[in-house]
Amino acid sequence: NGDIYKKSFKIKHDLNGFNHLVNEIKKVEEEFNMKTAIFMESTGVYHLSLFHYLNKYFDNTFVINPLVTKSNKNGDIRKVKNDKKDALSIATIGKFQNIKLSQQLSLDIFLLKNLVREYYKLTDTSSTFKKKLSADLRVIFPGYNTIFSDSTSKSSIELLSQYPTPQSILEAPKENIIKIFLDSSKKGIIWSENTYSKLFKVANEAKIIGLPLDGLAVKIANSITLIKTIQSEIDTLLQKINNFIQSE
Repeated sequence: NGDIYKKSFKIKHDLNGFNHLVNEIKKVEEEFNMKTAIFMESTGVYHLSLFHYLNKYFDNTFVINPLVTKSNKNGDIRKVKNDKKDALSIATIGKFQNIKLSQQLSLDIFLLKNLVREYYKLTDTSSTFKKKLSADLRVIFPGYNTIFSDSTSKSSIELLSQYPTPQSILEAPKENIIKIFLDSSKKGIIWSENTYSKLFKVANEAKIIGLPLDGLAVKIANSITLIKTIQSEIDTLLQKINNFIQSE
């Protein structure tokens, strides 16, 4: 009927705490000879293990979207952080209001969501380092962005990994740079020769108008290492996501 049965009590977020909660709930079920309905607020990932555990023992275990609890005019959840008031408000909402509830935790969907979130997080991080790389190149290697349509393409990254400055480009054997282009792209020898000619011309100009900052060359090398590492992780994640989807 909405009366409070007993004073609130704390449990630890571990197996002993979960077992203690289950035992307390079962005592109430025996005393009143009725099944319990359990309601909890979705709190990021923190509620998942408890929800998963309680589902093993009780059929009526539900998760409430925090938007529902926050918009509830009769409750004050989140206005002041108070676990006792939050618990009572959530119980009241669950018992007396007709709200949308979630009763299932799909481990497959949970895993897929996590993989996709990580993918977007890594692509954002990669984009940040690519912007830094482009900015640093404009300082010590003016005109480099005119050589490649994308200065972070595979050919460009492989080139900069070995020759990050105009001077290193000018001192490098032509055949070494041509080999990088041939190995990292599928555009053939003619494209590689033409690209080398443009690169050599721009490197000569950059040697004069670019800032001779060796420290930035180190920063460029670090950015490239991070970009390559992050891209490897992105490729691995994409493969896992594709395999997961195809297996369903």
